[in-house]
Amino acid sequence: MMAHDVVLRGLGGGVPLLLERTDQKFIDATLAACSTLDPLPALESSRPGTDDAVGAIKLYQPVHRSFTLAMLEAACDQFGEPRLDPAKIDSSGFVVRRVARANTKKRSKNDGEPSTVRVLEAWVQSEGQMRGWLPFTDADDADLDPDPARRPQPFHAGQPEMKKLLAALTPQAAPLSEDVTALFVAPTEVCEASRRSILYGVVPVTSSETSEASPALSAIASDDATQDLVDRILPVYFQQNDGLRLSSTIGGVTFSRLDVQKDDSALQLYLQFLRTLQVQLDLLGDSPESEALRTAIDGNLRVFFSDDDRDPGSSALQHLTDAINALVLGGDASVTLPLTWDAVSAAQASTLHDSVTSALGARARAVLPAEGRFDDQKALYHVRAFIRVLRDDGCPPELVWSDPSPDFEIVPWFESGKLPPTVIQLPEVSLANLKKFKPNVAFKVPGTLFNFLNKNKAKDLIDGKGSQGDDDGIDWICGFNIPIITICAFIILYLFLTLLDIVFWWMAFIKICIPIPRKL
Repeated sequence: MMAHDVVLRGLGGGVPLLLERTDQKFIDATLAACSTLDPLPALESSRPGTDDAVGAIKLYQPVHRSFTLAMLEAACDQFGEPRLDPAKIDSSGFVVRRVARANTKKRSKNDGEPSTVRVLEAWVQSEGQMRGWLPFTDADDADLDPDPARRPQPFHAGQPEMKKLLAALTPQAAPLSEDVTALFVAPTEVCEASRRSILYGVVPVTSSETSEASPALSAIASDDATQDLVDRILPVYFQQNDGLRLSSTIGGVTFSRLDVQKDDSALQLYLQFLRTLQVQLDLLGDSPESEALRTAIDGNLRVFFSDDDRDPGSSALQHLTDAINALVLGGDASVTLPLTWDAVSAAQASTLHDSVTSALGARARAVLPAEGRFDDQKALYHVRAFIRVLRDDGCPPELVWSDPSPDFEIVPWFESGKLPPTVIQLPEVSLANLKKFKPNVAFKVPGTLFNFLNKNKAKDLIDGKGSQGDDDGIDWICGFNIPIITICAFIILYLFLTLLDIVFWWMAFIKICIPIPRKL
């Protein structure tokens, strides 16, 4: 055991101290400020601001040229609280945990509105696979060592062979390892000058890590929200009804891909229905969910192309396949739209609803990106640090946790930081400079694209009269000058900002031009 208890606290006491630094050598500057008996006054101006709307401090990202440091100190929990000898620290680090909020369900109508509880989530991995954010199953798990190999192992009496047999009878899931950021002990001269054992670490607020768990709609919305989404996009033809008749302007009429531009509201609604089936639900795809949706449509829906009561109807699936190929995917064939759709019973509507839900989920898994570590712009986080202190009896080091830091939010990259903007120098465009603007980047252009650009005029493309480029078996290398590309982009940006100001009235906020004297 340790000769006495140890406390890990924020620099100056309390919770971990978070500092926002914009110095280019922010670590050196911070440690220099800590080389006094009372470093807090010098660090006071580095405390991050607070977002009063959410009750959390705001941390900027490196893209804002701002960096956040977690500052702590380790002391002996005895009279006078002398600083802990850094040589006693076996290892140290800190974890960043996400603070989620979950609603507690009402038991009855008299219980009032559901309350919210704080749920801590850890960024974990298992067996080499990133599992992403997962909640702690037990509140006490938050105090376990982030490294499963360092956690106390369950006691097994008897011989090693007995231990193996017991483990085989009660197999355990692979342990989860929590991501840890390094925490460093300040240099000896800093600790001696301040008479504190100071530890510091850079708080990560950006990451390229993503969860390798299969993405799903539940990653961005609750089950209730997902069902509401399904209800919103569920075609009216798949809902319970007594039979639906198409508008007289499109029912029984034959259309081709050239007719999709017609100014007919009924036709546009039907086209939107077809696009939903193909784009959002992947009706003609090869996934099991797409096949299940086709089966549900084929077994529950029929369409009618005449008003004859003896008409047995035609396959709705075949009609939808033909219509999507002709009107959505741009095939050369034409398709006749039905006059009416068959009635849908409650049982049939339920089957179709379930199939649409599964198809939408499969589409989400194929399209949604994996969850990034700090992708949620509304999330709150906190930092909790730990040290492993060497024991006097030779047993494994003792784990000592700090209290959690205050909750913080991460300012999105698109918001302005506290420092002036980065300046991009544009070259002066003049006849004297043109010889300097030689190509310094090249694009390999397929021949069909090159011929398309040279064959069609802008007006023809706007009028829908463009044609595809011919494949003459030749590809092209096109060289351009990056500064000239930048100037063109700047001119277009300037023009569009002015045009869209009519709608957004944003020029006073997003564009600030001030004169500066030219250097001689």
